[in-house]
Amino acid sequence: MSAVANFGPHLPILRRYARAMTGSQVSGDACVRAALEAILAAPSQISNAYPPKVELFRLFHAVWTSVAPALDPKQRPERGALLLTAVEGFSHDEAGIVLGKPVFDIVLEIEAARGDPI
Repeated sequence: MSAVANFGPHLPILRRYARAMTGSQVSGDACVRAALEAILAAPSQISNAYPPKVELFRLFHAVWTSVAPALDPKQRPERGALLLTAVEGFSHDEAGIVLGKPVFDIVLEIEAARGDPI
């Protein structure tokens, strides 16, 4: 199955997530565009080990972290972990795959983003 067929249904969700991460639709769409261009330029980076939605978000983060807006690096993963789980419906395991972190770190980042001490 093609990348378009696999990832296409998840693009509206990725755009919403990117908007929340960057603070604007224009910036979010630019980041999504950059990620898609990177995916198309190097399709060998696409893994079949994860469901398409998880893989799309994982690839997006790989690109986005290199072109991310000037957010405090600590806020960036905390916000990402919270949005992935609370808004986008990812499990802690899936959020860990997307962000490249162990589940324990995801839980800590979610709590920090909420302002809750553990």
